[in-house]
Amino acid sequence: MDYETKQQIVSRIIIGKSILDVKNPLTGENIEVVVSDPRPNIIALSTVIYKKALKQAISTGIMPRLELEKNLVSIGVLEPETKVKIKEIESEIGNLKSQMRSARFKVALQKQLAAKIDNLTKEHTKLINLRESVLSCSAEDQAQLEQQNYIIKCSIHMSDNTAVPEELLNNECFIGNVLTLFQDDLNLSVSDYREIARSEPWRTYWHISKSGNMPLFPVSAVEITNHQRNLCSWSRFYDAVYESHERPPEYVIEDDDLLDEWFETKGEEVKKHSEKTYRGSGKIGSGGTGYRFYMADEEGAQKVYALNDDNTRAEIIKRQEVIKNKGIAKETDMPDVKKNLRIAVNELNRQAVKNRRNK
Repeated sequence: MDYETKQQIVSRIIIGKSILDVKNPLTGENIEVVVSDPRPNIIALSTVIYKKALKQAISTGIMPRLELEKNLVSIGVLEPETKVKIKEIESEIGNLKSQMRSARFKVALQKQLAAKIDNLTKEHTKLINLRESVLSCSAEDQAQLEQQNYIIKCSIHMSDNTAVPEELLNNECFIGNVLTLFQDDLNLSVSDYREIARSEPWRTYWHISKSGNMPLFPVSAVEITNHQRNLCSWSRFYDAVYESHERPPEYVIEDDDLLDEWFETKGEEVKKHSEKTYRGSGKIGSGGTGYRFYMADEEGAQKVYALNDDNTRAEIIKRQEVIKNKGIAKETDMPDVKKNLRIAVNELNRQAVKNRRNK
């Protein structure tokens, strides 16, 4: 994502509004409208609309989704194998993603797995669309449409701040067009939020707001939108990363999987420290207690190395020097192991002296 794109998204999230060019079905001309991201109170009220609409749809004879599916299967319109195939693909995608996590430092293998996931995802989407094309007339779908229309009607006005004419608000074609454009205007994934939260221009806005105790958004905290809340949540996440005593390299910060691995490692360190069963920094690599092992190819090995903090990297260099000088070295020849052994011996001696004094 380039800087300009991120600037546009950040501005869009901050103002909490979309400016849309929509065709007026009554005149055939395009008009400019503004749709605000729904606030929590609108979302809460929309759930009431959904429940009422669902009850009314069922009362008028529209089948709930489960009943409709059984009916369509019984008359041969919908094949039961399609649902089974969808679940099989979802399971296979899950397994492949698990393999990717395990092989995150085998770059070549990851590319192969990513290609398989991409092909399966396309097939999954195709099957889902096929099912939805015949199930989209269920009571739940009707109620969801009523809910979405309610949100749009509560959030829309003309670009000159005047109200949208009543005849347009009651026009299903117009509201449908607005809804489609609005949903497509800002469709962010978790990965998108993370990238924006850790980079410019958002980081500057975020720091200025924190340091000056100034609001980022033109509303109170309880009125912020889902986009605003998600971005703030990930910003706090990256604050913890940047302010960490053992901050990871930028290379790790910019890779979601590597950073998640770093957090997992730090979490294990804290747990071990709180249980008083572990001394040291909890290293990644090969060696004695506290190290973690990863299978990696040549490119992936660089990613593994990047996960180590400065102290651990220094230890790795010292270990490599010992191996280079001796050719074959024992674990007890390693400088960090010798240091830990000395600490352990000193602790035992200290306890022994303490016990003799107490007798």
